[in-house]
Amino acid sequence: MKKILFILVFAAYLAILLKITVFRSSFGDMALFENGTLNLVPFLNLIKLLQKRQFWQFIYLFAGNIIWFMPLGIFAPLISRKTGLFQTVSAGFLLSFAIELMQ
Repeated sequence: MKKILFILVFAAYLAILLKITVFRSSFGDMALFENGTLNLVPFLNLIKLLQKRQFWQFIYLFAGNIIWFMPLGIFAPLISRKTGLFQTVSAGFLLSFAIELMQ
């Protein structure tokens, strides 16, 4: 019964994470073609914030990214007892990479 509850809460977490990162209201089909550019440089927006000395915005985005992925590290071992540190970190990397691709 606990495992089912953990899976349901984890599914809700994933749905919320995808809602705020990929399916947010400012991300519509028209926004895909507005700027006509594709950013392939990792952390470019964070670097630009530092260059503009917008330290609070940088901290907000950087810490927010870390905080939103912490539940993955908590739930993965609770759902599957076989999940170790390497599998959890790999899952976090793959989830983050998938979200970046979808954005």
